[in-house]
Amino acid sequence: MEMRAELKRLHAMLKTTVVYVTHDQIEAMTLATKVALMRNGRVEQFGTPAEIYNTPATRYVAEFVGSPPMNMLPARVAGNRAIVEGTDTAFDLPAKSSGLLEENQPIIIGIRPEALHMAENAEEVTLAPRTEIAEMTGPEVVVSGLLGEHKVVATLPPALDTPTGALLPLKVAPDALHIFDADGRRVG
Repeated sequence: MEMRAELKRLHAMLKTTVVYVTHDQIEAMTLATKVALMRNGRVEQFGTPAEIYNTPATRYVAEFVGSPPMNMLPARVAGNRAIVEGTDTAFDLPAKSSGLLEENQPIIIGIRPEALHMAENAEEVTLAPRTEIAEMTGPEVVVSGLLGEHKVVATLPPALDTPTGALLPLKVAPDALHIFDADGRRVG
């Protein structure tokens, strides 16, 4: 952490271009003004750390950047909603993907763990995975559970009591969903 801070300080002081190669996403995101995220020798996405994190161009980028990684739920389009395969969980699709998806099209719904929040009442519940593990990290509790057969991870406030085996009533805003087509490309 000290070395990263020193490199960032030197970069600002010298006002020169620095090319830094790393496999560590934390280093890339904290040091860079621009990131070229590569896969198999090809640039998967080029942009600022915020662009790469907030609007990943592909499923690969979405899963690579972020800790814990983005949840990926296979689903099918049903009108303006998407139904997660093997469950009765349905999400309202974000407006940015409106008109870009076809009825019954297979998609992947990406949800960052920090975009999931505890629902305050039954009407707010978007999904309810069955908890398996709760890990206290200090500033948060990382809760892992199953939605049907699909793993879901949420980062929640540390005071939360999450008994193993209980349904965890979560909510997520439609604009926090990342939609990817069957080939892993962002839609919208």
